[in-house]
Amino acid sequence: MHICLYVRFDRFSQAGELGYGILEIRAKIQSNMLSQNTTYVAYMVFKLGPRFCGFGFPFQEASFGVAGSESVRKVCLQGYVEDGDRADDPPRKHIMPSYYRNRDAVPPGDDVVFPRKKADDWMEVELGEYHNEGGDGEVSINLTETTKPKNGLIVWGIVIRS
Repeated sequence: MHICLYVRFDRFSQAGELGYGILEIRAKIQSNMLSQNTTYVAYMVFKLGPRFCGFGFPFQEASFGVAGSESVRKVCLQGYVEDGDRADDPPRKHIMPSYYRNRDAVPPGDDVVFPRKKADDWMEVELGEYHNEGGDGEVSINLTETTKPKNGLIVWGIVIRS
């Protein structure tokens, strides 16, 4: 994976961009650095560059937790969800056309997690949930899809919230 560092984005001072290659993002934290008996959710904050491709199908796999007990889900970084105009309106799902429009079809599926677009145009996708019961161990956060080359993912970072 080739990472370029960009400076002076709207909100963040630095972000890494995936050049043409496979997607493997891995982060680790020791469980004793997290509060015991607390549930955490991991998010990735990102944008897609103007020439992005490869983030439709196959979907990316996200996981969060200790080896053997991770929460695992499919995510699609090529779309996003935004709230409806009224409080009782269901969220709207948008699929963004990639640079290679005919090669990134996104099949429908209710079991796929889509990012939420924020007011500053960055997106945030939920990667998983983990309940820390305490003890020592390594907690992993992963986002992978290695069967198809990708381009144009601009990552600010991973956020963990309780």
